[in-house]
Amino acid sequence: DITVSPTNETILEVPFTLVEPRLWSPDSPDLYLARVVLEGADGRELDDHTEVFGVRTIRMVGPHFLLNGEKFVPRGTHDMTRYLSDSMVCPSDRSIAMDLLLHKKLGATCTRWPSDTRMHYPRIAEYCDQFGLMLSWCGFFEVWRVHPEMELYAQRDVRAAVRSLRNHPSIMCWEMGDEPLMGRDDFRRM
Repeated sequence: DITVSPTNETILEVPFTLVEPRLWSPDSPDLYLARVVLEGADGRELDDHTEVFGVRTIRMVGPHFLLNGEKFVPRGTHDMTRYLSDSMVCPSDRSIAMDLLLHKKLGATCTRWPSDTRMHYPRIAEYCDQFGLMLSWCGFFEVWRVHPEMELYAQRDVRAAVRSLRNHPSIMCWEMGDEPLMGRDDFRRM
């Protein structure tokens, strides 16, 4: 039972169990679809939310990535693609798909997608989930010089960045900006 009032955000956790889930990987990009339905007291559907997600683990052990418990060596690119006759902020699905499929054809397993022109465009992660291409996702903003409020923005935005893309199994690591501090003051940058 929950109460929802207009303009009031209510957080509800819905626990569930997947028995023997198929693990997502670049070789086997298995995905699941969840649908949560909010019903009124009379059982009538009031609202629903669907979410596509994958199940996988990724962690660092020393200098190595472990994907689903096995050593994973990323082979990839720093994608700086400019799509001819297409928006750099909101590229078409066709442009994204063709670009990512080219990466796969070249044998890439990952790519770094900077935020400097394609500002936090989730469709990229959705396609990477489907195609089995891992991402180093660069946050919400681009930083080309030291700014006194940069760290404040990063601290403020990290929760929103992760929450908005948290169910995308293709994202292997996060960056809170493209080229922060330009190699200066590396300790603060990390």
